[in-house]
Amino acid sequence: MIAGSPSSLLDSLAHEVHVWLLPDACELPANCEGWLTADERQRWRRYRLPADRERYLRGKTLQRTALSRYLPIAPPDWRFRIESQGRPVISSPATGTDLRFSLSHTTGLTALAVASDREVGIDVEYVNRQVPDSLARFALSPAELAERAQLQAARDQDPFFEFWTLKEAFLKARGSGFSVAPATLSFTLMTREEPTLMRSVEAWQFAQLKPSPAHQLALAIGPDRAGAFKRLTVHVRHFMQLADDYLATEAA
Repeated sequence: MIAGSPSSLLDSLAHEVHVWLLPDACELPANCEGWLTADERQRWRRYRLPADRERYLRGKTLQRTALSRYLPIAPPDWRFRIESQGRPVISSPATGTDLRFSLSHTTGLTALAVASDREVGIDVEYVNRQVPDSLARFALSPAELAERAQLQAARDQDPFFEFWTLKEAFLKARGSGFSVAPATLSFTLMTREEPTLMRSVEAWQFAQLKPSPAHQLALAIGPDRAGAFKRLTVHVRHFMQLADDYLATEAA
C-alpha cells in the first residue's frame, strides 16, 4: 500500500482536479520498467529513438504511481484499456470508483490530470519554438487568428499554444481526438475568469497553467455523470511526492 492517506486524497476529488507534474530532470524509480504489462513493454520496445522510449516510460510511471495515491493498489497492479474513442481508462482492479485521468508529455515535462465522476483532458506543450503559419491556419478559427494577432502585439510570447492546448485538452476529454477539425472549435482568451469555448451547448470548465517559462498547460473539465456543472479547484502536485511515498513503502 502506498504511504499517506489515499482515502482523503480520493475524497478531495469531489471538489478538486489534480495535476501531477514530472519534469524530465526527475529520476524515475529504478524498478519502474518492471511495472509495464507485456503489451506495454512490447510497445515501449518498438520505439526506435531512446527519447521516445523514455517519454513513454515516464508517462506510464507517472500514471501508475499517481493513481496509487488514491487507492491502496500498487503501481504494477493497474491494468488499462482503450475505449472506442481512443481514451484510456482503468480496466482492473475493480475500484468501485469513477477515477478518470488524462496524460500528456512534451519536451521537458510529463503531466497527468486526475478527476472523479467526470471526464478530464490535459495537454502540455513546449512553447520555445516557432509556429509555422500553415499550422496556425489549420488549428485556429478565424476569430482565434484575429485574437492571436491582437494578443501577440501586446505580449512577448505567441499565444498560439494557449489556444492549441485548450483544444487538445477538450478533445481528449471528449474522446474525440482530431477526428474533429481543430479550427471548428473557437476559444477566446479575452475573458476575465477563464478561457471560454464559444458556441458550446455544454458547461465545461477550462484552466491554464504555466508549469515553467517554457511550458503551457491546459485542462478541460466536464460536467459530472448526472450532467451537472460544478466549478472545481485545480491542485498541482509533483512526482517527487509520489516517488518518495512509494520508495518509503518498498523499504518498510
